[in-house]
Amino acid sequence: MIEHSTFLFKDSKNLTGSLVLELAKLPLLWFGQLYLLLYCFLPLYSVLILFTKVVLLAFKPLLHNPFL
Repeated sequence: MIEHSTFLFKDSKNLTGSLVLELAKLPLLWFGQLYLLLYCFLPLYSVLILFTKVVLLAFKPLLHNPFL
């Protein structure tokens, strides 16, 4: 009977340890996903900014036209 109770205690301790380990992994997973999102979308964002600058430079003479 004593062995059985220590086995249960050992198992619950292992479960708590694995739960703590899983909770410790969560921020790493979130930061990893955030890094992947930034890594994927930051080039698109910079291309969008570059495209906007090119369009604004192309239409700058039209924007300063007093007859428009």
